[in-house]
Formats: sequence, structure tokens, C-alpha cells
Amino acid sequence: RIINPRQAEDILAAGHIDMAGMTRASIADPNFIKKTVEQREADIIYCVGCAQACMGRVNRNQHVTCFQNPFTGREHVWGELTNTTNRKKIVVVGGGPAGMSFAWVAASRGHEVNLYDDHHELGGQVLLAEQLPLCLELGTVARNLSRQVYQAGVEVYLNTSATSETVIAQNPDEVVLATGSKPYLPQNVQGINQNHVFTFERAFTQPDLLGDSVLLIDNDGHQRGASTAAWLIKIGKKVQVVTEFSHIGSNFEMSLLRVRIYQLFFKT
Repeated sequence: RIINPRQAEDILAAGHIDMAGMTRASIADPNFIKKTVEQREADIIYCVGCAQACMGRVNRNQHVTCFQNPFTGREHVWGELTNTTNRKKIVVVGGGPAGMSFAWVAASRGHEVNLYDDHHELGGQVLLAEQLPLCLELGTVARNLSRQVYQAGVEVYLNTSATSETVIAQNPDEVVLATGSKPYLPQNVQGINQNHVFTFERAFTQPDLLGDSVLLIDNDGHQRGASTAAWLIKIGKKVQVVTEFSHIGSNFEMSLLRVRIYQLFFKT
């Protein structure tokens, strides 16, 4: 997979190919070529190869879009960003993908936007996901959005919890809560709140508390469960997986990544 213009140029210069085609790269950023010609490579929204909203949607007979670029596939509906005629002061709480996306769009339209996040960098759970086996490229999502946020002129407050006092002091016209989701723990399961039951987030941040044998429950059949299993194996755990699907990772759009993760299983 050719990701960026320099990579394409190097392969062309070496004489390995006569032409480079980058379909998904152009889906993630339709201005890919224009930015390259204008020597604005730092502004390119680079594809991360997730295939969730492009190939994944096509496989389900849905139109192509991009989970990084919400305008892709919706150009005739949303059109180009236009300056607002009703400028507002907006506080955004949460610096994950949702909060960053809202912040840069609002700021690009001329609103005054202040974004708060209690972490030391923007990215939310993407920063956690990129540390899983074979998922490093997902961190590009956070870096792409973070760059757009700062370029749009958003005022960013890191290592800062947005308390009610903090928000009220800003006297905003609108407040957007983008604090993310909470792990699902089915309360009808006896013992679900005991200390030896871990969410992925807790397991990843406190791996020393895990036992040698781990039972992983995969209830979405997607990358999260498969990558978590691969990570547990990588740190030396004996892993058993329970899933309602035919196999772990059955809903993967990224077939190649799924194969590579399975290779981690079989090598262990």
C-alpha cells in the first residue's frame, strides 16, 4: 500500500512501476494531489488503511465515505465549509476524534472554540488503540485531526479537567460534550463488578494486575477483541476467547490485518 507522495515518488524513481495509484489515499483526502503539487504534504489527511468506511461500506452495498473525513461521500449534501454569519463562543469537552472533528469544523467556519482535555495530548482512545499489535497506523487519525485543530485556531487546554466552574467562567454560547463512551459491563452477569474482571482500558493500563490465564469476551467481532487477544498473547498470557460470532474478528473489514493478527496467535 502506497501511503504518501514521497513513497510513490521513490518507487517511481527506482523504476519499479510506471504509475502509482492511491485510491484510498484520495478518499481520505480528495485534495491529496493538489496539496502535493503545492508542497503542502504536512496538510494531507493520510489514510490509515482501516477500510471501515470505504471498502467496508462497499461490501455492505453502502456508499463510500471515510471515518477520518466526514465530507467524503457527502460532498453534494454538505458542500464546502462556509463562514458563519452568527459567530458563537463554543466550549468543547473532550479531545478525542469526535471532539477534535467538531472543534476544527466549527473553528474553520469562524466560531471561537475552546477545547478541554484532561490528557497531555489530543487523541482520546485512539492513543490507546495504536499501541495494540499491528495498529500503530491508527495513531495517524489523532495526528491528522490534531493538526487540523491547531491550524483552525482552536484554543486547546491540555491536562485540564473541564469542571462546571471552568465552563461557566468561559461564558460560552454552546457547550459540546465529547467525552467518549464507557465500557459496556452487563450488570445482569453475576460477579461482573469484581476486581478480577477487567475492561480493556484497565487491562492495558494495569497489566501487572492480570493473572496468567485470561478469558476474553469478544462481543463485537471487530478489531478491538482480536487485537486485545493478540496483545495478551504477546505479553505472555494464556488466552481463551468466548464470542457469539463464528470466529474472533469476524466483522473485520481489514482482511489482511486479520490474517496478520491470526499469525500472531499461531506463532505463540
